[in-house]
Amino acid sequence: EISACLVGSEMCIRDSNYHLDALEDYINFLHDIQVDRIIFGDPAVVMYVKQHEHPIPLNWDAETLVTNYFQCNYWGKKGANRAVLARELSLDEIIHIKEHADVEIEVQVHGMTCMFQSKRMLLGNYYTFQERQMKIERQHDHGDLLLYDEERDNKYPVFEDYNGTHIMSPNDICLIEELEPFFEAGIDAFKIDGILQSEEYINVVTEQYREAIDLFNEDPDAYAVSYTHLRAHETGRN
Repeated sequence: EISACLVGSEMCIRDSNYHLDALEDYINFLHDIQVDRIIFGDPAVVMYVKQHEHPIPLNWDAETLVTNYFQCNYWGKKGANRAVLARELSLDEIIHIKEHADVEIEVQVHGMTCMFQSKRMLLGNYYTFQERQMKIERQHDHGDLLLYDEERDNKYPVFEDYNGTHIMSPNDICLIEELEPFFEAGIDAFKIDGILQSEEYINVVTEQYREAIDLFNEDPDAYAVSYTHLRAHETGRN
């Protein structure tokens, strides 16, 4: 039974050695404030967490790399409690992994996905090459910077931060009407990625998924009827 809808944020650890001391301090801080989970993609996180008497549970999330249950079970043996699957997997692949995994399985059901990431400041470097000034910073509204693909008629949000340059998917994943197979497969957690979205948007989306989860837990037939009608209504509008 799925009992929680997790909205998580990740700390991106670059592989330079001079970040390791800061990482250790950060891991110690997370244990001091007793966070529920640490999402990681770098083995250094596991090593620092294991130094603690009561280590915080670990979620392995290596984005596109998490594609089979051997990987999930490998990191489970190293200390991970959960694996966050790649967004590119099909439903059949997700179910197959869940059937053979020895760790909890998490699936992203809503939000943007990162299609390209570089540790280089590509935008800043380009503007410097053009002898133009451009200040790169975290802003509440990233919608003013888009990469336009004429061939596919898509606009990809682009933003840059201390971790590099990120090009995001043009459309959000939205699976609230398609959750039943995940419920039936026993998926342990749903991931809502709120990147580039407002706090209000994230709150509303989380509440909607919470309601869907609770409805299925209380009455699976009622969930099937309610969200089948919703899907039919949306299809009719389109």
